[in-house]
Amino acid sequence: MIFFKSISLSFGLSLLLWSNLNANCSNRLFSLSSNKNTRIIDFVEYLSSECNLSIIITDPQVNSFLKSKLYRTNINNLTIIEIFDIILKDYNLSYTLNNKLLKISYLT
Repeated sequence: MIFFKSISLSFGLSLLLWSNLNANCSNRLFSLSSNKNTRIIDFVEYLSSECNLSIIITDPQVNSFLKSKLYRTNINNLTIIEIFDIILKDYNLSYTLNNKLLKISYLT
């Protein structure tokens, strides 16, 4: 059964979430939109929370990139992997996602 859930977060990120109740997070489709004050870390923390992921930041330079603000974002019906590919790789960040553990590092 598919359901629709709307969430508003205090940092100005409005999220629309479509998911299958019985599917794991890798199969869920997310639709995200944000205003210009949303940081990359806001997306990462929200998705990690929704998917019950642990986060490890492996490089000190990563923090400054994660605090970067996105001017405007509108993502429709993408998986968590596709979203991380778009948001993290555009800022020269690398990630691995294994067994509910998200590791983020700087691309070398």
